[in-house]
Amino acid sequence: MIHNRDDILLAKRIVIKAGTSIVSTPQGYPSLSRMANIVEYASKLVRDGKEVLIVTSGAVGVGRQRLRKQALLRQSLHDVISQRSPLNQSNSNGIPSNNDKASYSSACAAAGQLGLMSLYETMFSQYDITTSQVLLTAFDFTSPERRRNVQYVLSQLLALGIVPLLNENDAVSANQGYQLFGNTFSDNDSLAALVSIEMSAQL
Repeated sequence: MIHNRDDILLAKRIVIKAGTSIVSTPQGYPSLSRMANIVEYASKLVRDGKEVLIVTSGAVGVGRQRLRKQALLRQSLHDVISQRSPLNQSNSNGIPSNNDKASYSSACAAAGQLGLMSLYETMFSQYDITTSQVLLTAFDFTSPERRRNVQYVLSQLLALGIVPLLNENDAVSANQGYQLFGNTFSDNDSLAALVSIEMSAQL
């Protein structure tokens, strides 16, 4: 049990939460410098014999830029000249305005997840550390069997010295939230807390 800062060195299993404001710029692009700092620190912990899990946000922001870029690439010269571009019929994010917010965020998450994980993998590879991607939803915490499966998979990865990169699977869950102690949560802070509990993390 961690009681004060001096006890941090005693922690064996550590969950790092990297929020959207940390891994992304205000424009939605990946913040390479801050991501690199997280990777460097996590790599040092692994080399010191710690087991590290990272709960990361940022896929939606990365995906939003990808979708807007794709919308621009799909325009023809005639569309631009005649002002019939999809962007002229959409909101500021380049997505048709009749799409609801949940569907839009799910599409952004699907488009951005691969790019975000690729960045992490490339950065960790500089320290000869292997990563894995684990996408979770609230459904994965609804039964003892599914919770045991999550625990088993993550434990096996940690035992091999692999750093699991966890995120909510927004592409299918539409960020519907988590149930914990009778309350509903819908962000990666809550996911990090659940993972910490399930994996008996000390920090």
